[in-house]
Amino acid sequence: DKNSILMYKTALSNALTCQPQAQNIHGRIFGGFLMRRAFELAHATAQLFSGGEIIFLEVDDVTFKRPVNIGDLLQLESVVLYTQQKNERSLAGIEQRPYPEIHVEVVAYVTDPSKLTSHVSNTFNFTFAVMNKEKVLAVYPGTELEAERVVRMMLTDKEQEEHDLATLSS
Repeated sequence: DKNSILMYKTALSNALTCQPQAQNIHGRIFGGFLMRRAFELAHATAQLFSGGEIIFLEVDDVTFKRPVNIGDLLQLESVVLYTQQKNERSLAGIEQRPYPEIHVEVVAYVTDPSKLTSHVSNTFNFTFAVMNKEKVLAVYPGTELEAERVVRMMLTDKEQEEHDLATLSS
């Protein structure tokens, strides 16, 4: 189908060794540095995926699972989790989208090549709008694990939207 793509085909990644200039007062890597690097990769992912002019809409969800130390090898992996088309109702069914949206997840892994180990340190979720296109490709998970990631983020987005609406109504 020329209007869709499998999730794994949207993936991008990069790696870096964490340096002392990014440390916080506790001697670990500052969370804002990690967020910036994740955002930069998510932005590039959305831009390459859409082929259009994108703008950042929101940070959907951020989790800090483990600290990142100076000298750690950090691998960032991004993927488009799902898209929403222009005029499509939101997940909570409340509003229509004025532009197509791209939901990108970035997972950060601390890797120790000498021990052949890797663990998740952070997960970041971002939403971007595509300003100059009427449609973007639909993204489909290719595995059960990918489907679980999509459902988890969609439920989180729906709950956030319902919370925001309830807050505005009060």
